[in-house]
Amino acid sequence: MLLAVIFGWTDYVSWESFRAHQIGIVKFIQSEYYVSILIFIGLYVFSTALSVPGALILTMVGGYLFGALLGALFSLIGATLGASILFIAARSAFGELFKPKIGSSIERMRNELTKNAFFYLLFLRLAPVFPFFVVNIAPAFLNISFFNYFFASFLGMIPGAAVYALMGSGLNKTVMAGDGLDDIPNISFEFFAGFVGLAILSLIPILIRRWKNKD
Repeated sequence: MLLAVIFGWTDYVSWESFRAHQIGIVKFIQSEYYVSILIFIGLYVFSTALSVPGALILTMVGGYLFGALLGALFSLIGATLGASILFIAARSAFGELFKPKIGSSIERMRNELTKNAFFYLLFLRLAPVFPFFVVNIAPAFLNISFFNYFFASFLGMIPGAAVYALMGSGLNKTVMAGDGLDDIPNISFEFFAGFVGLAILSLIPILIRRWKNKD
């Protein structure tokens, strides 16, 4: 049921759709916990590998369903595996299909990635300077090692996964409080902390640009 509800992606990966089916999903997780984990990670891998919109919503759903820590962990595993599949596919015969989609972004990345691949890719994961899809694929065309790609992606996506999962977990506690999202005083501390974390993450590109300009 969890697979059927979320698999519609553009139609179903939304808080409105999720909340409409949340009772059935929660019951399914309670009865098939480990299967639910595998389904959730599989959905995240599928979403990332095919660049289907909804990854951030899935991270919040993960936090809502499994708690902030486990939701972030499962999302991180799914995102890293999905990105790795894209990387490997771009290195294969499918690479020519991806090149037109990244446009001139690859040239803007080339200089920094060739100088310090690991730390620049880590920065790109922390700060969304380029679209997620582009960051997943471009390194494959710039001879970046899979080792650097995998671990820089994993580490760089930790803050984002943690923040969105925290917000999802906070939404769970807010909704369980009784009045849902319409009653601002009932917004949980976890949701507020996640919102603050999101604001901090959004400042990272600005701070780094200012630091570079000073140099």
